[in-house]
Amino acid sequence: DWFIRQPYNLLIMPKLKESSLEKLELKFKKLGITTGAFDADETLFKTQTQFDYVFADFAAYAHPILQSVNTLITIADVDSQLLSADEKSYKVRGPDPTRWDTTLEFLAKNYRQEQAILRELMNGISIFESIYSSSPELHEGAIETLQVFAACGLKTILVTLAEQNWTQMKVDKITL
Repeated sequence: DWFIRQPYNLLIMPKLKESSLEKLELKFKKLGITTGAFDADETLFKTQTQFDYVFADFAAYAHPILQSVNTLITIADVDSQLLSADEKSYKVRGPDPTRWDTTLEFLAKNYRQEQAILRELMNGISIFESIYSSSPELHEGAIETLQVFAACGLKTILVTLAEQNWTQMKVDKITL
């Protein structure tokens, strides 16, 4: 029916006046819209922000390890290589929350003494796993938008590629 994928759409909904809400409800009915589907990550939740913090933490952890074989490497270089390795890992494993070993394998391939580097990097894998220990923050207007849809009598569907337990943690954060 109506699929919202962009967080900026959320800022429009909460500012509706009572008369506008009635007009919106009529418009939904006229168009035959009965359900709104929301992409959870980066529409309702600031998932990328949570990933960015964890990647920065891991880059800080990995920097001295990688400096042991390349004294000129900067933290920015590590961050860039880590993002590239994760993109490759994502292509192979998708949004699997256990893909971090593959990410680190791709990262270690950039260095001589690959296996020794990989062993040291793997000692920090819990940094990545911490992503799934808490729900990301909600985007501004997310709850209000869901409330507007509920007030208009629309069903809402949450769409995501994320793992079920982490998704449930996010859903539990939404209370209407």
